Amino acid sequence: MAVSTQSRVRFAVPVELAHGSVIRQRIRGLMETSDFPGEVVGDVILAVGEAFANAVVHGSGSRFEQVGVSVWARQRSISIELRYPGEPFDLVPPCEPELDQLTGRGRFLMHALMDAVRYDFLPGETVVRLDKQIARG
Repeated sequence: MAVSTQSRVRFAVPVELAHGSVIRQRIRGLMETSDFPGEVVGDVILAVGEAFANAVVHGSGSRFEQVGVSVWARQRSISIELRYPGEPFDLVPPCEPELDQLTGRGRFLMHALMDAVRYDFLPGETVVRLDKQIARG
C-alpha cells in the first residue's frame, strides 16, 4: 500500500441525493491513489452510497443543510463518518430483504459489506461510522 500513515479528508455536501456522486468520487479517488484493492473500493463505495441515501431520505435535514464527511485512510483500513441532521432510530440488526422488496436494503448492505457500522445520536444529529479492514494478501 502507498499509504504509510493516516490520511484524513474532510468535506461537506448538501442534504440532496444528487450529491452522493461527489462523496463516492472523492472516496474512490482517495482509495485508488492509496492502492486499496478494487473489490474493497467497490464494497466501500456501495456502503457509503447507501449510508448517504439513508441520511438524505431518513434524516431530518433540508437541502439547505449539509452532511459532513470525514474519511480516515490507513495502510490496512479505512473509516468513513457521515454527520447529518437526524433523530435517533431503533438499531435493530437489519434483516436480509425479500427479493421483491423495493426498499429497505441500505442498512443490510452496509452491514454485509463493512466490518463495522456504528451509529451515535447527538442532539439533532446522527453520526454513522463505517469501518473496513483490508485483508492481508
